[in-house]
Amino acid sequence: MARVPIYRMIADDLVAQIKSGELPVSSQLPSEAELAQRYGVSRMTVRQAMDQLENAKLVVRHRGSGSYVRDVPGRLRGMNGLRSFIAEISADGSAVTNRIVAQESQSTVPPEVAAELSTARSTRFTRLARVRLVDGTPAAYQEAWIPFAVAPGLARDELVEGSLYRTLAQRYGVELGWANQVISSVLVDDDLATLLDEKVGNPLLAIRRTTFSTRNVPIEFVRSWSRAGYPLAQRLDAV
Repeated sequence: MARVPIYRMIADDLVAQIKSGELPVSSQLPSEAELAQRYGVSRMTVRQAMDQLENAKLVVRHRGSGSYVRDVPGRLRGMNGLRSFIAEISADGSAVTNRIVAQESQSTVPPEVAAELSTARSTRFTRLARVRLVDGTPAAYQEAWIPFAVAPGLARDELVEGSLYRTLAQRYGVELGWANQVISSVLVDDDLATLLDEKVGNPLLAIRRTTFSTRNVPIEFVRSWSRAGYPLAQRLDAV
């Protein structure tokens, strides 16, 4: 079982206090020295925990006066159209970066992938696995499979501005058409705990999506797991 760093446990405890209202908006957090004494750790460990809260935009730190709980509305991922993760998140000014876990050519893929991409008539695929970081904090883990015929050099390509969809469009002339998507919830397992720096057993938002081009050719099958704090927002029209 993956071991959760002590600073992460402290950060999670402080987040819980913020969400419960025990630490209300605009309230001042205890000093680093007070938190170090409370949790029985060094001030360096407390500082790492506070870095987590600051990166998540839950607190603001003022030199000389301390740290305060921010009044920040929850981050929403717009899902009213077929867009990349970067486009969904960066609309509020957040910085999205990648940690590449795998970018490789495969001839054998999981049965689910083969079934979803069967009409692509491809026997080779590129697997792209990434941890998506928002303002430096792991937010999601994604595994995507792209038929070799769609993007022959993708296993060797550097992604355009970190985006798979931009790479497909600009280097391979692929136009996004539509997608089938299934959203569910899962619990963090050992592997995801390590990738996302998350506690085993915590809930995640899971998405499975098959994306098609404007010519109705399947161009991608992706599985993603997102941490809590990145809810989906959709517009629903009457029919």
